[in-house]
Amino acid sequence: MKNLSNFNLLIIILLFSSCRQQPFTGTVHIIPYPNQIAIGTQYRPIGKNLSIYLSPESGMDKDYIEDLLSDTGVKCKFTNFKWIADLTFDIEPDTIGLEGYRLVSNDYGTKITASNTKGLFYGLQTFRQLITSQNNTLVIPFVEIADSPKFLWRALMLDEGRYFKGKKEVKKLLNEMARLKMNTFHWHLTDDQGWRIEIKKYPLLTKIGGKRDSTQIGNWNSNIYDGKVHEGFYTQEEIKEIIDYAAKRQITIVPEIEMPGHASAAIAAYPQLGTEKQSIKVPTRFGVQYHAYNVADPKVIQFIKDVLDEVCNLFPSETIHIGGDEVPKGSWTGSPLCHKFMEEKGMKDTHELSEYFLENITEMLSKKGVKTSGWQEVALHHSPEVNARIAPRFAGVYCWSTIGKRDIVPYTVANEGYDVILCNVNNLYIDLAYNPHKDEPGLTWGGYVNEFTSFNILPYNIYCSARENTAGEKNNLKTAGKGKIQLTEQSRPRIKGVQAQLFSETIGSFDMVQYYVFPKIFGLVERGWNAYPEWSPVPNDDKQALYEKARAIYNAKIAEIELPRLAADGFNFRVAQPGIKIVEGKLYANSPIPQAEIRYTTDGSEPTATSTLWEAPVDCSATVVKAKLFYLGKESLTTDYKND
Repeated sequence: MKNLSNFNLLIIILLFSSCRQQPFTGTVHIIPYPNQIAIGTQYRPIGKNLSIYLSPESGMDKDYIEDLLSDTGVKCKFTNFKWIADLTFDIEPDTIGLEGYRLVSNDYGTKITASNTKGLFYGLQTFRQLITSQNNTLVIPFVEIADSPKFLWRALMLDEGRYFKGKKEVKKLLNEMARLKMNTFHWHLTDDQGWRIEIKKYPLLTKIGGKRDSTQIGNWNSNIYDGKVHEGFYTQEEIKEIIDYAAKRQITIVPEIEMPGHASAAIAAYPQLGTEKQSIKVPTRFGVQYHAYNVADPKVIQFIKDVLDEVCNLFPSETIHIGGDEVPKGSWTGSPLCHKFMEEKGMKDTHELSEYFLENITEMLSKKGVKTSGWQEVALHHSPEVNARIAPRFAGVYCWSTIGKRDIVPYTVANEGYDVILCNVNNLYIDLAYNPHKDEPGLTWGGYVNEFTSFNILPYNIYCSARENTAGEKNNLKTAGKGKIQLTEQSRPRIKGVQAQLFSETIGSFDMVQYYVFPKIFGLVERGWNAYPEWSPVPNDDKQALYEKARAIYNAKIAEIELPRLAADGFNFRVAQPGIKIVEGKLYANSPIPQAEIRYTTDGSEPTATSTLWEAPVDCSATVVKAKLFYLGKESLTTDYKND
């Protein structure tokens, strides 16, 4: 906790200033919750016309402020006179943290200060969430906030290699990320099934690689295809437009150009890039493909250099993500050219060939002043000498393996000198299904992920991040980390942030993108800002009571504030299904959203918005009961209950 300056004086001001006002009776719901907040008993009406002063060095965008606050019913008018403004934005160098801010609201108005524009921007997002209605008037409570994020990397990854979404859809997602104080958009632009970024020197990458004849549907083992052409890519001008749009929302875009694996779309466009030098089609099936770049061929390395040149010139990000995962080594072992190259270089196996490639690419990017990022495979199984050479070239190693015996990977990688982005599969792979319901879409290989499993992630207590295993059995949090590799004190600063992954093998539409993201993303938002929750278990105390209290508060924020806002903004989101049970002839039900309606049937038909409303335990002798939750125009999947 940070100490607030003049805190005692602040409390006096908050409690006793403007005694003519009625007491503030509202509830302050902020996501992510501030590090330290003092809420007074009074409030200040702000009306529908808000005068705003922006200091010349603030860097704040007037159009964005107007658009953001219009959703609350506020109309902005900007003034050059600070002393008459209701809301002021000022740069003050000593403000807490690189992205921190202070917000003070009292009888004189609201003042937001920060050491840079990012901090002011996040203060604005908090101000928006503080606006509420009392006695049919827009008000803001008397409050002082001192706030800054724990992590400077709070990210979402969108996979468009598998399914192209489009400029309008990406902007909509970026806009919501900004409201949630997320600052990094990881853009997965190439994969086996599609190449989505224009490279002017190699036009066939998008002409051929950006199009496939059909698409596998269902799970990875499915033999069903939709028979429809899928295509699309972004021109460089469109990418520049999206980068600018993100920058105005304080979001950095990190592009991912997969290499040396996941390269089938590029090889389909230019067959000479592969080890077999033979024509292939862009794959229509998901999963790991056989084809990889022939990294022993200097012409292939030149191709990659040319691509990275254009990518680096487009994106102002300090890092480029190169993937580096799931390389099909059989593609290299079956190549005479690779064998010859390995013999000439004295390499014993394909792992040394991959290290050679990795050192080459990271050095290439380093000379451009750009750091490399990659999935966890780029940092595994190297000698201390190799780690010492390449670790400083990495901005982040994205570690996802947090189930089974490989759950030691994130802390192992950090201890070996790499900066780490936590991507825990069982917390943050939001393309996984919400639960085992037979109709719930999504993959299940890493378990199930919902808004609570994302909330549960503990960056500095990673073995307690899963409260259940993949079989749904409760973990013993008191002993979860026993005998496992621990994060050293020296390595703690190397945990740089958290990121949610949305791989899109099963997500063809933007409507479903939203379904998977909301409400799962709210857990990451909280933990990216507040990495040390008081309910983090210790060996002699699982702190279950504290956890249950925090979870209830978090759920209330989602149900009462965030879902209604998403509905008003035209977003799709998931509504969880209700629980039902018959006990001693009475039907009981519960809802994760108290404000929602539970509708049920007893004749085997699917519930609708006009089915019987459950309000309290009711007599029931039916053999089959079906129930759904209805909220804000959305409905849940059906809960089936058999009364045996």
